[in-house]
Amino acid sequence: MKIVVVGASGRLGKRLVSKLREHGHEVVAASRSSGVNAVTGEGLAEVLVGAQVVVDVTSSPSFEDTAVLEFFKKSTQKLLAAEADAGDCKLKCVKGQKLRSNELLNLRHSYYDFST
Repeated sequence: MKIVVVGASGRLGKRLVSKLREHGHEVVAASRSSGVNAVTGEGLAEVLVGAQVVVDVTSSPSFEDTAVLEFFKKSTQKLLAAEADAGDCKLKCVKGQKLRSNELLNLRHSYYDFST
């Protein structure tokens, strides 16, 4: 199974990529350092081609409430648009900092929020 891990250069992302590979999955480690930017959408279309699973483990560069919310809104919208274009992805997961707002849940998507 081809799994794309977005945010793969972070602490959680590195561990997840390693574990998925240990279990025999084809894993693409996507991060800003590899040319994939979830906020701008740069590189997303290319990296999602043929992926069955996308795991988003990105983290906001700021802990300020408004900045965190804006980061996740933008990145989620970009990921969903790229995933829709790719057409093959079956499951999307998001891990992020705890949010005090349910605004992200109002977006139409099938992401699961494991941060709470």
